[in-house]
Amino acid sequence: MEHALLAAVRARGLRQWQLAVEARLRESRVSHIIRHGGATAEERQRIAEALGMDEGLLFGRDVNIAAILNAVAGDEPPAAV
Repeated sequence: MEHALLAAVRARGLRQWQLAVEARLRESRVSHIIRHGGATAEERQRIAEALGMDEGLLFGRDVNIAAILNAVAGDEPPAAV
């Protein structure tokens, strides 16, 4: 799961601190979520909104990194897989 989030952040061209600002979270918390997962429902929602992506796509049970990268590139709509 955390690898999918990292892929989305990198694909968007954001730095970790930029995501933290846009998601209204502490940078250390964003770092922890990227490395270890464990985001709360509110944190998942804020991060998904900041990235402009579907929460299920980023944090769903069967995360597909290729689908995330396609959604970032605009090749397909950012829907849950």
